[in-house]
Amino acid sequence: MRFVVGHELGHHAAGHLDPVKNVLKAPGQFVPFLYPAYSRTREYTCDAVGAYLCNDPAAARSALQTLACGCRRMSASLNTEAFAAQEEMVRGFFGWLSEIFRSHPHLTRRVRAITPLVGPGA
Repeated sequence: MRFVVGHELGHHAAGHLDPVKNVLKAPGQFVPFLYPAYSRTREYTCDAVGAYLCNDPAAARSALQTLACGCRRMSASLNTEAFAAQEEMVRGFFGWLSEIFRSHPHLTRRVRAITPLVGPGA
């Protein structure tokens, strides 16, 4: 729960909810692939804020994995390394194509991105 609240606070702290800034950025929505890429970057930023505020590596990864599998009980038995390694299975053109139209990065990429932020020596 701390990770999710921290992630959402990250949106607020980074100014993603500022109506004036959003109006100024609105023309970017008409540039192909630009707005989804910007949106994915915002999610990575807020994941980093959530991971920092959570300060619990297992809980931060578990929060994202729970989104993927649907419930906390299943997430508890999910192997984080195997989950993140799934990203390697969809590489190349089709992996790229499935990503460029999305507003949020694949959950496997998000787990990979926060792992160094919350692991030992972060």
